[in-house]
Amino acid sequence: MRKNNDCGIKNKAPGGRLTPRGRQSVVLVLTVLGCILGVIAATAISGICSEETESHRVMACDRSEEYSETEGREENLPEVSEQVSPQWLFYQSYGDTGAGNEEKEYLDTLVNCWTKGKISDNELSEQMEDYLRKKEREVSTINIQSSMLCLFPSAKEIPDYMAMLQQEGGIYDFIGLYTDGQTDEKGRILCYYWEAGVR
Repeated sequence: MRKNNDCGIKNKAPGGRLTPRGRQSVVLVLTVLGCILGVIAATAISGICSEETESHRVMACDRSEEYSETEGREENLPEVSEQVSPQWLFYQSYGDTGAGNEEKEYLDTLVNCWTKGKISDNELSEQMEDYLRKKEREVSTINIQSSMLCLFPSAKEIPDYMAMLQQEGGIYDFIGLYTDGQTDEKGRILCYYWEAGVR
């Protein structure tokens, strides 16, 4: 008795060769498998590309934020946790050898009134000039600066202003650095620089 295959279709020709219909079935199966593999590969590549794109985007954002934080600054100071109470961190004056103690003491008194807000920058300059001219001191210039904002990472980072005063060589020089104890977002101490110089 002749037996048929399970599907009722003869896929093989005599001698073990595929019939035309069998070949079509094999081609169809291979085509379907190829399409499935192609979809899987495309999905995988798309996922990798999207991850790389997102990674580069995050890096670009990080660099942009870093640049925006440091742009226009001379240096990027470290964060500190030091707490400083309101005080004068530096308050000194210096006069040349030609100025007697009496002159320096009087100018110190004027500066003390100035730093306490009792007289203005212009009033300090005028009173200094009037006093020194009465003392027959030759005055060429008077430089006054008050409450100029400065930032320091800590009180230990304040420059040696005394050495600066001694190098000025003027008739009278004063430097003061005051803080009200406040800090900025980086923890740096907010200070206010005062200077009076007579030449």
